[in-house]
Order: sequence, then C-alpha cells, then structure tokens
Amino acid sequence: MVCAGVLSRLLLLSLLSFGTAEEVSVNALRKIIDHIENTYQIEVGKEISQYAVAIRLPKEYCTSNTQQSITGLPDQATVHAELVTKKRTEYRLFVSENLIAARPFKRQEGNIFASEHSEYLLLNKIWKDEKTPMTHLTSGHPDDCVVFYTYNSPCLRQCLNTDGEEKNIITPLQNLVNTHTGPLAFVFNKIFDQHKESQGSQGKQLLSLAQAVPLYHCHGNDCVYCGNTEDAINKC
Repeated sequence: MVCAGVLSRLLLLSLLSFGTAEEVSVNALRKIIDHIENTYQIEVGKEISQYAVAIRLPKEYCTSNTQQSITGLPDQATVHAELVTKKRTEYRLFVSENLIAARPFKRQEGNIFASEHSEYLLLNKIWKDEKTPMTHLTSGHPDDCVVFYTYNSPCLRQCLNTDGEEKNIITPLQNLVNTHTGPLAFVFNKIFDQHKESQGSQGKQLLSLAQAVPLYHCHGNDCVYCGNTEDAINKC
C-alpha cells in the first residue's frame, strides 16, 4: 500500500513536469493534425516545405474522442496568401485570433544572410512588437487547447541550442507551459535531416525539447507521446 504522503508527492511531481497544462488525448490529437496537414501543408514541387502552425481550440477538442468537426479556423487560401506568395526574404507570417503560422525567413545583414526559423517566428518577439504571435494566440484563453505543429523537428544549431538565447525556442516554450493551464502539445512530423547527421542519438538531440513541453511525433496514421527521457524519445 502506498501512503497518502507518497501519493501527494507523486502528484506534485507530475504537475511540476509541465506546469499546470492538461494532457492531450492522442486520438483527438491525430484528428487535429490531420486537419492541419490537409488544410495548411505547403508543397514546393514534389517536396513538402517547412512550415509551423499553432492553433487554439476549445479544450474538449483535445481531451475527448469527439466526432465534432474542426471549424472556425482560417481557410487555406487566407493562410497561404501570407505563407506561399511571399519571397523567402520577406516575413512569411500569419497571425489571427485562433491560428498562427510561419515559414522560415532569411534576412540579409550586409553580405551575410541570417535565418529565422518558423518555430522561432511564432514564439519570439518580432517587428519590435510587444507581443509574440503565440501571446496573441493564447492571451485571455488559458484553459483552451493549444497545439503547436512543425513539419520538421526543431534544429539543433538554433532552435534547441540553449547556449544561443536569441534564437532558441526552449525558453519561450517553458514560459508557455508555466502560464497555460489548458491542454498543450508540441508536435513534429519528420526528424530534421540535421539530426541524422549529427553525433549522438535522437533522444539526446530532442531531450531538451521533450523536457520543456509535452512532445508528440505524428507521422502517417500514428501519433505517439514521446515522453521526456532519452529512451522514450528513441522509441518515438
């Protein structure tokens, strides 16, 4: 028999793992990701181009196996007008009340090109704005469900590089987890090729991300919760 004190400590540890955010149903998440990929996916030739999307839905869409259709989000044409028609040297960013989306942006600084990745653009302040796109999405709706989707998993050199505070996404994700109480998920489809070429296992490479936010791998017909240990992520 486990004593009440031990159970209380275990409950506290589980809450501290990801702030106060609720768990997302994997079955519900698969339906949401299907909608994102079928509606907003960007293809250049025969290849899928990198893009990131974050949506906010009523929490019941993420915590149950509801058969209710996902409605109320911007349509494909509206989002693609900002993401597809613009050049890579222009901001390709869409911000609305319940959906934000971005593609990588390449900025020229003299003779040097500096890249800002799609995940970074959604989570950090740009245009010297007081709010990040993610803040625009979540402000005033702490109990809603938030799903952050990126086609490629975040890169090591910038997004997951905690030594590079200006470009990493770990810090803003931790801030989101600490302030958001509703269901929350960070989802990727494909392991970024850079991960395969670098030394060490995928688990080590994605561990900082998995420890910052609930991480899921949705590919094909499956959505898998990756956990927050190296062994679990290797299986993910």
